[in-house]
Amino acid sequence: MGGRNVLKKASCKQCAKITGSLEQRLLRGHWWPYRKLLNIRSRSGEFPKYQRVKIKRPWGESIDAKVLTDEFPIVLVFDFYPPSILKGETVFEIPAAQKVGVKTISHAPNRALIDGQVHNLTENDQIEFSTSNFSAVDFVRFLAKIAHCHVIHTRGIQACTEYFLPKYILGDGEGALTYVGGSSSKILDKDLPGNGLHAMMDVKNVDFLSVFIQLFRDGGESTTIYEVVVGKLTP
Repeated sequence: MGGRNVLKKASCKQCAKITGSLEQRLLRGHWWPYRKLLNIRSRSGEFPKYQRVKIKRPWGESIDAKVLTDEFPIVLVFDFYPPSILKGETVFEIPAAQKVGVKTISHAPNRALIDGQVHNLTENDQIEFSTSNFSAVDFVRFLAKIAHCHVIHTRGIQACTEYFLPKYILGDGEGALTYVGGSSSKILDKDLPGNGLHAMMDVKNVDFLSVFIQLFRDGGESTTIYEVVVGKLTP
């Protein structure tokens, strides 16, 4: 994602395999078009050329097709309630978004590849984009990993007497909305401090340590701020 922080020997091989698989699903899934737009390279240095879509014709016919990654116009944005632990509550459900929005990152494509041939699209053709490769569970676990690593990188492992997130980072995320969610702050502006593509800010929250995260702030456009409660503060 363009970051430079490195935690050396941060996990064993088994855990690295789990987190690597999580990252791959997200960064090579729905975020591919974003990375292409912003030229955030993968380790292989290559982007998939096409994204799969369905073209729905005015008369109702639905056709499997592909559009160029360069011309894939949207990414999904999840909104969540603030972490329930801040209200003294624990949730046990599998993470689900309060609502899902769409962020437009380019103009709608005017051509598609159908059966290996390029076809021009008309204004009456509808393009259906799959959301199956971007799950709320994966996204919540990803936010947890970012926040957990950020705190240890900036404050050290001794910052908290108890860390809440490792089991969610390494598991299926069930119950993770106890600690991961939307921003609870009433005083934060629409953007976190800083000029980078991504921004993070850790804040003491009574007995807890929270990390606020804002991703993909391209073109000066504000994006959703998430809050992750990392652990109990060391006195």
